[in-house]
Amino acid sequence: NDLLQLVQDTIIIGEPEGTAVNTKERQQLFDYATHIPDYTYIFEIGTRFGASAIVMALALKQKKIKSKVITIDINPDPVRIDVFRRNVLAVGLSDYIYHIVADSSFPCFKNLRISLLHIDGCHLSEFVENDWKIYSKYLNGVVAFHDFYQVHDVVDKLNLAVFHIAENTGFGVR
Repeated sequence: NDLLQLVQDTIIIGEPEGTAVNTKERQQLFDYATHIPDYTYIFEIGTRFGASAIVMALALKQKKIKSKVITIDINPDPVRIDVFRRNVLAVGLSDYIYHIVADSSFPCFKNLRISLLHIDGCHLSEFVENDWKIYSKYLNGVVAFHDFYQVHDVVDKLNLAVFHIAENTGFGVR
């Protein structure tokens, strides 16, 4: 996709290869984001430098979906936050992304309608399980677990049907 390549060429990744959502996984997140209904949200735990939030927001913009990406940055490092903000501005997607710097257990919403939940914060099992417990009650759609092989024990406990795995990302339906 030419637009995804433009994003790839424009954003300032700021991290070593292999530590973030890779190009194939970004494409999959983009593809899933193109199918969410209007007036629901894409919710991401773990912002880092914003690559996955940006590709999901790009899908919303390209498909003219009336929605937003909400991303919770669990690491309040000012350098990473600055790179994230510059990345979002560089691709012109500020209107599509809400950025929150907080612990992932931050109780920020009451009536949140999530169609795509991307869990990519702390990859320790107890944190992934906690993120799921907090946000799954708002989910009516797809969940993506990054670094799936690190958290497959949690996913097994959740009894989700994992229907697609790309590299290190497992996608499940609730």
